[in-house]
Amino acid sequence: MPHSEPRSETSKSIDRDSASGTVPSDRSAATIWTVPNLICLARIFGSLWLIVLAWQNRLEPFVILFVILNISDWLDGPIARVLRQTSDFGARLDSISDAFLYGALLFGMLRLKFEVMMAEWPWWGMVILSYSLTCLVSLAKFGRLPSYHTYSAKVSQCLVLVGVVFLLLDYSSWAFRISALAVALTNLEGVAITRALSKPRCDVWSYWQVRQLLHDDEVLSRD
Repeated sequence: MPHSEPRSETSKSIDRDSASGTVPSDRSAATIWTVPNLICLARIFGSLWLIVLAWQNRLEPFVILFVILNISDWLDGPIARVLRQTSDFGARLDSISDAFLYGALLFGMLRLKFEVMMAEWPWWGMVILSYSLTCLVSLAKFGRLPSYHTYSAKVSQCLVLVGVVFLLLDYSSWAFRISALAVALTNLEGVAITRALSKPRCDVWSYWQVRQLLHDDEVLSRD
């Protein structure tokens, strides 16, 4: 029965790094002008346009554009994997574009629904504090902002989409509160991931994936 040669420890380590986004999956991923990166850049410019719409008190166009930009954040990751254009730079650019998007979103919501947002300040304040903590811990340990893109982040992103739309269109505030709690928990998972890692990584799926990687590395070092 044919069998494959055992793979070296170095090969296994490289595979783990590639899966987590710390190295490009092929040569094409090393370039900046890839399709997913262009989507991220479009999201940054779209976020600036969100600010303009909010300043003009154009509620419905603001909501529509936010939905489009939020969906684009779902698309760039799968597109990067299908086209084999994943890279450390792309993961970090995605996080930067997300920061632009949600910064513009907060400005817009305060501009368009100031009284409602003031009533909900403990919820979005919790999001800001937890995100700030995530960034500060990563900056202190690795000198860079985190770019993990965990499964919980994707779930909370869906909840934010629903919660923001419901709040802005005066359907309900509870969906917004649930989404804020989900985002805060996601940010706290980011803190746990940063504390567990010995070196910076991108596109980490979950805290438990990090624990498994650390366990595998420990087993390899003993062997």
